[in-house]
Amino acid sequence: MRADIEAGYGPPSTTDDTILIVPRSPEAMEATLAELSETLGIPGCRLRRAKEDEALLDAVLRTRPLLVLMELGSESPERLAHCRALKGHARASEIGVMLVSDGADPEEERQAFECGAVDYI
Repeated sequence: MRADIEAGYGPPSTTDDTILIVPRSPEAMEATLAELSETLGIPGCRLRRAKEDEALLDAVLRTRPLLVLMELGSESPERLAHCRALKGHARASEIGVMLVSDGADPEEERQAFECGAVDYI
């Protein structure tokens, strides 16, 4: 048996009906989840947050979400690096990453698309 399946990641072709949310901070999580639940309202789609102590790549490989929704903010360079790492990983590259910013920075937007984000809002 392959090591990645033994580790519980499952085959690379399966994708969950989950949107994985990576908030700016734990404090922002409740508001973010409430807003997204109301705004998105996608039938049959679940929202799941990445835990603070959880490596993002591990969370993505384990949950196989439809989309990773990552808030930027003061951690923009780190979040852009996470996006780049996800898009560069063979088992995560097909999963969409949407970056959410609280400002309108053209340079940040350019960097978001360069690192592989499917959208920047």
